[in-house]
Amino acid sequence: MNSYYIKTILMEYWRFTRQCLCADEVGYSGLWGTKAYSGYIADIVVLTKTNFIHEIEVKCSKSDLCSLELKKGKHQNMCDKYYPHYFSFAVPTELIEEAKIIINKINPKYGLIELSNAPWNSVTIRKKACKLHDNTEQIEHWKHKIIYRLNSALIGYMKRIHKNE
Repeated sequence: MNSYYIKTILMEYWRFTRQCLCADEVGYSGLWGTKAYSGYIADIVVLTKTNFIHEIEVKCSKSDLCSLELKKGKHQNMCDKYYPHYFSFAVPTELIEEAKIIINKINPKYGLIELSNAPWNSVTIRKKACKLHDNTEQIEHWKHKIIYRLNSALIGYMKRIHKNE
């Protein structure tokens, strides 16, 4: 199971099963309020029905999961009021136990989503993410980021499809 496949299954789940707005590879950075922070790209960003942002980071291998130690800065800042309200890791079934250990080390408020391809593609919430903060002053900014990313992805897809016409 590769990250592109996992992202597709996750977006299908959040859009059609949960009826939420979502996009992949959404970048965020800048100066909000008085806090400046460096840029990050979220694997999946979901705007929930309750108007909160849920970021989902996809990990496909044990080494990918263990590389989280290199991204400590992002996770140390995750509770800042300008970051997503919820955060989860999404992993294939074979990484569930390793992911539980990593989540407990990094932040026990993080959620865990399992992706299984047997007998069909399924998404299972193994651990529900807890809210990191209640601040919604930047929610319109997040909505625009998601919509812009969706438009960019669609344009890129259409260009690839029509490239040889």
